[in-house]
Amino acid sequence: MNLYIVTGGAGFIGSNFIRYLLQKEKDSKFIVYDSLTYSGLPFNLFPFLKRENIFVVSFGKDFFKLEKSKVKGYKKVYSKKDLQKEIDKFILKGDRVLLVVASITNLEPLKVIMSFTDNLFHFAAETHVDRSIIYPHRFVFTDVIGTYFLLYAFKEINGQRGKFLHISTDEIYGEILKGKAKENSPFYPSSPYSASKAGADRLVYSFYKTYSLPVIIVRPSNVFGERQFPEKFIPLSIMKILMKEKIPLYGDGKQKRSWIYQEDAVRGIYLIFKKGKIGEEYNLPGNTELENVRVAEIICDLAGVEKEKFIEFVKDRPAHDRRYSLDGSKLFSLGFKYNWNFSDAIKRTFEFYKENFKFYKKLLKEKKVKKFMDIWYSNLKKKDEV
Repeated sequence: MNLYIVTGGAGFIGSNFIRYLLQKEKDSKFIVYDSLTYSGLPFNLFPFLKRENIFVVSFGKDFFKLEKSKVKGYKKVYSKKDLQKEIDKFILKGDRVLLVVASITNLEPLKVIMSFTDNLFHFAAETHVDRSIIYPHRFVFTDVIGTYFLLYAFKEINGQRGKFLHISTDEIYGEILKGKAKENSPFYPSSPYSASKAGADRLVYSFYKTYSLPVIIVRPSNVFGERQFPEKFIPLSIMKILMKEKIPLYGDGKQKRSWIYQEDAVRGIYLIFKKGKIGEEYNLPGNTELENVRVAEIICDLAGVEKEKFIEFVKDRPAHDRRYSLDGSKLFSLGFKYNWNFSDAIKRTFEFYKENFKFYKKLLKEKKVKKFMDIWYSNLKKKDEV
């Protein structure tokens, strides 16, 4: 049996990674560690996750308070011993996914789960650039301090055993107007999000250099596909069209992004975990570079609506990078190949949100999500919590 810890495993890429590995490794089991913020959803892990395997941690010290609406009705664990017992029972059962609801800034439960395995995939992060502009402190605490707590717990419990695979981002390189960023290219992050991820990236590397922690860093480009929270560009655009609303495009819409479908992304991450070298960084580039306006037009075509009526250009966001691009030579040397082209993948993604329209529409209408959208798109600058 292979037992893995996946932080942020109820989120977009983390949940798709688990779904992939459940098929790839028939004897694999997963301890998912997720605080279930607005974008972390048990839905993303169904039907593999059973309600009786969801446990809310009520011990230790959190830097953030969990959203009660998201954890209501699940079993609480009040001590390290309780959590250990539940994981012991899970390992003996035929079930394959267990969810521990807790923050990565809570050291005590982290130490408990790491006593069961030394293979960890770190997906947990605040990732939405727009939110980072209004609420930068959340990104610093989660992405930087949370990553530190994980590294510290891993060092204390596992030392130099196993593997700690950290998911970074292409945005740490900043704007790449020409050419492609290599793994040793300088960092020029331009948003609180990318800066916090750059800080986490370097923290991870420092624990390799200083303490010989067995880390590997992956820097993906823009990932899209099923189960992405509909605040990000592609799922938001799809949902806007399905709700018969206009797609908001920043500035002139000619910002370029390199897109990779989630199934290719998670395969690349797994390949790096298996064949990558400890202490190394690996870019995970997309295979299709498109202007944002072209992506919006493609979504309009899929929906059968007129582009002129459903695309709306809005004020550009601050420090909006014009283009990202990654050199994937190191990854390709491991034997990586793409299975999906953008055309087929965007059609599959569109159909997913169409089939699950009611669920995602309800998410967008939730009070806290709607409040953020109203604040952001009206260009208000408020310091109160979303």
